[in-house]
Amino acid sequence: MEIQRYFDHIAWVTHSGDGTAHAPHIRKSPLVGNVAKALLVQVQKGDLTAPNPRSTQLVRAGGNADVTTFYRNDLAYAEDPTVDKNPHGFMARYASPGLSGLLARANLVQTATFLASGGITIPQSEPARFFEVPIVILPEDYSFIP
Repeated sequence: MEIQRYFDHIAWVTHSGDGTAHAPHIRKSPLVGNVAKALLVQVQKGDLTAPNPRSTQLVRAGGNADVTTFYRNDLAYAEDPTVDKNPHGFMARYASPGLSGLLARANLVQTATFLASGGITIPQSEPARFFEVPIVILPEDYSFIP
């Protein structure tokens, strides 16, 4: 029993710096003296920088699927191969021509609307075929575009 307590303690100490330990306290179960925060989570399918299984883990830990938008980069790339295979920084491409710029601006509008509403409104980004708002199925695989 003493050995198990030791290993449990070590596991918690290493877990304390992990976002999944804190995710529930942002919105669903605020710590004493705090209020629930407004939250918008944006996940991109096939993200090479923040891989989908990790994003899913954080969304699930906080119970935040209802405030999570899922950008379907796989569909965008299939429609327009000039779309970057790594969607991580796609919002920074707002001045790009074609589909890349359109998608970046759409997500920026969603973010701006969310902020302007005081965190109340999460609009559907357009074109809707590229955005699940809210996310329907949390991605469990990496889905990198080869």
